[in-house]
Amino acid sequence: MSPDLAIKEADRERIQLIKDTVAKGVTDLELQLFLHACRRTGLDPLMKQIYAVKRWSTREHRELMTIQTGIDGYRLIADRTGKYAGSEDPVCEVTATGKLPTKATATVYKLVEGQRCAFTSSARWEEYVQRNQKGETTDMWVRMPFLMLGKCAEALALRKAFPAELSGLYTTEEMMHADPEPHQAPAVETRRPADDGEPRREEPPVNQPDVAPDTG
Repeated sequence: MSPDLAIKEADRERIQLIKDTVAKGVTDLELQLFLHACRRTGLDPLMKQIYAVKRWSTREHRELMTIQTGIDGYRLIADRTGKYAGSEDPVCEVTATGKLPTKATATVYKLVEGQRCAFTSSARWEEYVQRNQKGETTDMWVRMPFLMLGKCAEALALRKAFPAELSGLYTTEEMMHADPEPHQAPAVETRRPADDGEPRREEPPVNQPDVAPDTG
């Protein structure tokens, strides 16, 4: 095998591995968009720094892809610009009992023409909390409500400060509200009639939330 053919074969195997692991169910066009986001952000999909999630949209009546990373990935992208100048701990408004946040506000800093400028955003509990199909708050949000809502607020602030680098990319914490528990519901597979026996994906229930988060 020639070196050029070996490289092409390795590329095909890498792309197939991405489709089988961190970008399950994406179309070829969605895969191109996802790989573009990987190159733009400098995050490695095979290290699970960035991944694609398909969710059912009641508005579009089809599954749509969301490109996601963790809050650490957001911080890394911002830091690589050389303009990230730190952040403050999120400040929370709380319920009457003080046990749950109602709103978290985060501030991040960016160097703009040599000046340290603040970018502030808020996330509200009811817009981001993850609930199961019974309407109950899921375990992670029960155990660490302030941390989870604070991460959402920080992600909003980072995206406001670094729109060129972070537009179209959302954090896992931001998108958890769009998922039932667990994080990514498996597709339901059924069998076609006996003529081919191939599995197919059934459409998820139409009451699953839309994909677009509030970017505040």
